[in-house]
This record gives sequence, C-alpha cells and structure tokens, in this order.
Amino acid sequence: MDWSQLISSIQKRGLSQMQISAICGCGQATISDLLKGTTTEPRFALGQQLIVLSKASDRELKRLRTRSEAKEGV
Repeated sequence: MDWSQLISSIQKRGLSQMQISAICGCGQATISDLLKGTTTEPRFALGQQLIVLSKASDRELKRLRTRSEAKEGV
C-alpha cells in the first residue's frame, strides 16, 4: 500500500494532516511521517482507518471534518 498516495488523496478532498490524525486517533507527526515516507507501515488500526477514510463519501468527510474541527477548537 502506498500510504503517502492514500494520505495525499484524502488531503485533496479537503482534510488537513491535523484533521486526519484527529479522526484516526494518532498524532499529526505520524501522518506527516507516512506522507513523507519516513514511516512506511502504520500500525494495523491506523492503516484500516486511513483506508476507510479514503473511501468515505464527501458527505461523510464533511461530517468528520466538522467533528475534528470541534475537537481542535477551530
């Protein structure tokens, strides 16, 4: 699995690294490391979350984005 490409595709749909990390329950640095290729394999649960997130509908992404922004205090 090309995690960098998967995360890039999620970002192109409007989510920031911080929002992706909040939704997936990991740190922003973990998402950054996967995007840069510093880390090549995420833990199983994170990998599953990223795959689910990449397949989410635009409506679901909007809901998740709103929820993650509320957690961040944006």
